[in-house]
Amino acid sequence: MGDNAAPAVSKFSGLGQKRIAFYTDDPCDGGVAIYVHAMTCAMAGMGLDVSVIQTQADGPLQQAQRGLGVKHHWLPFDTRTDAMSNLTNHQACEQAYAAVWPDVIVFANRDPMSNIAAKAVAIQQSIPFVVVEGFAYPVLQVTAAMAVYLHFVREHYARANAVIAVSKETLKLLHTYFGLPEGKGEVIHYGRPAEYFRPPDPGVRDSLRRELGVGPEVVLCLTVGRLAYVKGYDCLLMALEQLRNKSVWKNLHFAWIGGGEQEQEIREKLNKLSVADRVHVLGQRWDMVAWYDASDIFVLPSRYEGMPLSIMEAMAKGLPVLASAVSGIPEEMGETGRQLTSPVVNEARAAAEIASTLERWVPDRQLRRSLGQAARARAEAMFRQERMVEQTMAVIERALLPR
Repeated sequence: MGDNAAPAVSKFSGLGQKRIAFYTDDPCDGGVAIYVHAMTCAMAGMGLDVSVIQTQADGPLQQAQRGLGVKHHWLPFDTRTDAMSNLTNHQACEQAYAAVWPDVIVFANRDPMSNIAAKAVAIQQSIPFVVVEGFAYPVLQVTAAMAVYLHFVREHYARANAVIAVSKETLKLLHTYFGLPEGKGEVIHYGRPAEYFRPPDPGVRDSLRRELGVGPEVVLCLTVGRLAYVKGYDCLLMALEQLRNKSVWKNLHFAWIGGGEQEQEIREKLNKLSVADRVHVLGQRWDMVAWYDASDIFVLPSRYEGMPLSIMEAMAKGLPVLASAVSGIPEEMGETGRQLTSPVVNEARAAAEIASTLERWVPDRQLRRSLGQAARARAEAMFRQERMVEQTMAVIERALLPR
């Protein structure tokens, strides 16, 4: 946490003796998992009794949580792949609550269809709960089989002690498509810890660039996101095809961080375009602060998003951001950087905008610096983790008050 963590215990003294459980269907490395990690570590660091109920995982996040005293209860199914258990396995939820015995549950959802059975059991057992929605569909993109459960989503929102959305756009979609009652719900933006707001470390920058074989004057464009269709890597590939014959190409390299189902396909396309020597596909990494330090521009042409952590991290580090104007991204970026046409609307135009913007930004260091300073100022004002923790703890404390 940061400097504001210590006073929060006395400010939220009503949480001091309460058992707080976070229930999530994102167990590993997605944005919701990182949100749960930030919240639970901050609260455990304040001496609060915090548990996480999720699919079993033993990555860096879980190890760090255990080190701070966060307890874990593992679900007997994989929430990423077993949609039916998410919808109907009430017994697993009952067993989890019997083990954790929570006074309040925070449901950290990947989307509105998350954790249906778990919320139903919380209602049955009269356990107060808060729903945090990290993403909502801009249209009702659920299968006919899943649509049957929309009735339960509406009921759960009505019965929730509070509903938090990560952006105004997400909150609007919850009202429009998922039955969130009018007048209910509030926006609490994600936040990032202090290390993302520290000035770039020149030593780290030089070291990582040597690792890639990238010189100090080369402009390194960073993309952080799962190697999947939704993140728009096909648009990036189209942009590379346009850029490789431009004069700026000689000064350009790209680093793509993330794992996913499209990795092999992406590598094959990079080889086919003869640009694999300029694009470094680095897989999942946990040293993200260092990679922002090593980079000069951040690019993310997603099709759909909630409120991407990677964009606010890049902004906090003072990188100019080039990202698609979808979901919560316009709210996140404001007037900083460059917002792209959504690839859903026009994929070719989005790719052309990436190429033309990089043509303008790459040779102009002063422009990049100016754009990065504006992005950093916005991140300072909006995306500090201390603010997210304080606002969310206030909601959790209110959830414990008699209704």
